Parts: sequence; structure tokens; C-alpha cells
Amino acid sequence: MSAAISALLRPGRTAVGRCNIKMESGISWYPGHMEKATHEMAQRLKYIDTVFEVRDARIPFSSINTTLEQMLQKKRRIIIFNKADLADPANEQKITDFYTSNRQLVKFFSASNDTNQDCMNLIRFAINDAPKKKAPTRQIYQTIGGGKNVEEDYRSVHSMMIMGVPNVGKSTIINRMRRASGVTHKNNVKTGALPGVTRHITAFRVSEDPVGYLVDTPGIMLPRINTEDQEKGLNLILTRAIRDSVIVHPQTVAEFLIEKLKTMNALDCLEEWGIDPKVDVHPNDNLLTIAKSQGMMTADGQYNLETASAFIIDKYRKGELGRFTLDDIDMEIKLRT
Repeated sequence: MSAAISALLRPGRTAVGRCNIKMESGISWYPGHMEKATHEMAQRLKYIDTVFEVRDARIPFSSINTTLEQMLQKKRRIIIFNKADLADPANEQKITDFYTSNRQLVKFFSASNDTNQDCMNLIRFAINDAPKKKAPTRQIYQTIGGGKNVEEDYRSVHSMMIMGVPNVGKSTIINRMRRASGVTHKNNVKTGALPGVTRHITAFRVSEDPVGYLVDTPGIMLPRINTEDQEKGLNLILTRAIRDSVIVHPQTVAEFLIEKLKTMNALDCLEEWGIDPKVDVHPNDNLLTIAKSQGMMTADGQYNLETASAFIIDKYRKGELGRFTLDDIDMEIKLRT
């Protein structure tokens, strides 16, 4: 963590400008449906062949949910780093090498851009070499939520479950899989830009040959992100895994993003706004510079830092600033080896 980011997140720090948020409070967003779903997922996992754990490629380590990690210790799992088209491609090999050295299957994916063949390859990758069924028909049937002829051919049915923190693209992946395999249903899985769209556990037939069912689950957040993990929390907010309303003031998030962009040498966008990444200034001054460069004014003629904050956050989320990974990959790998 850079000195500027460390200072921004130090305990007791009150955000500048019109913000008034004390960072020592930590971050908590754990609605009741998440707790209920976590218990139900643990019960169904016993009869699941393969788990897709979806993470955001922009925050491949921050989007780890330690609660899910404990549940998946003995399960066959494929980690999908989705939204890879928004992340720095230079990190893909480092991450792949780290996980394969730990005998973990990983795939980088972009549900919005990858082809139908990519989606079918993902399904076949999940089914190949999977262990044979041992559970009785009734348990398999209940786990995947029933379906036409499931009880007749359950021994050849591959049951999969998809999980992860909110807004990593699970529903989009399911819809792409179903379209790619030619499975037709009345409705696609509902998707959205905000976290918390999926609130119940449901199952879908995603493949005819081979026959595969995928159990969809709500995004599950940690019950609480403590003070020492606030950088992780802000990474999750920036990628919309946590609702913006949990952090009332976006200015703190925007200041954090600017400092991140400086450490990643995002020269084009910073210089376009008049920010010199080599000059260390108060984070509030960076937002003021952006507001000036974009002509963002309040009704009373002041530079509007709230509008500037929303502007830069939106630019990052849409990928308009470039392909940036928020996690410090080298540091995260070092901490785990």
C-alpha cells in the first residue's frame, strides 16, 4: 500500500471537503437473504459435482469471500476471474501460475465479450474428469431443483453451483452458457449493474450434451469488513460488489481511486484532468483539479467535488480509464506464499 493510500485510510481519518465519514467504523453490508442463502448453499454443496467460484479480475484477491473459502475446502472448484476485459492483462499469468502451483483450476473470462465456444469450453472444462455420482436419485433431484427427466438420467447429469461476492457477473455467465449450449427457457437469469439482484437459490439446465444443471446463488458478502481490511472494502465498492449507499459519501472512494491510479501510472487520464501523478498533493486538491477541468460547478458557483467524485468512479466502472487491476498482485501473492 502506498504512503498516500495508507494516510487516506488511517484510523480516525475524517474525509475532506463535504464528506464526514470516519473510516474506523469498518464496512458492513450483509442483508438477511445472504445469511439464509449461505446456510442453504452449505447443505446443497454435498451433492454438487463442480463449483464455479466467480471473482472480479480487477480485484482477484479482494473478491475472495473467506466464508465461501471454508465451505469449498474439499470441493472440486474452478475459479473464474470474470470481467477480465477490464483488468490489466499483464497480471493473468502471475495469478494463473500462483493458483496452478496450488493445484487449483482457474479461468480468465469475460462474460460480456467471450464467444459461445468459450462458454461451451467452460462447461466441458467443468464436466471433464468429474467424480462419478454416489448420491441417491432423490438428493440429486432436490439439489438441482428438479426438471424434466432428471430422475431418469441423474447418473449422467453433472450438477454445478456458481457462487461469489455480489456483482461479479454470475447471472451473465449463466445466460451466456445457456445460449451457447442451445438450452431454451422462457426467461433468462435477471442481471443488473447493482449488487444484490439475485436473492434466491435457483437451478437451470445449462447444457444438453453433456447434460448439466447449474445452481445459481445470491452474491454473498462477508458479514463485516474490519478497519484493517478497508482497502479491500473500497476495492469492493469501486467494482460495485458493495452498494454505494453503504458508503454514504463517494468522495472518499474517489480520493482512494485517484491515489490508486497514481500508483498504477495511469498517466493518460490523470494528465487529461490536469493531475500530475508525480506531485504529492492533498487528495481533496485532486478532486478540485478534476472539477475545474470538467467545469463542474454547484448552483452557488463553487467547484462541485461530489460531481467530480461520481464522474471518476463512473469512468472507472465503465472501463473508460483503461484496464486496471486494483489489487497489488505481487504483494497479495507474497502474503500467501
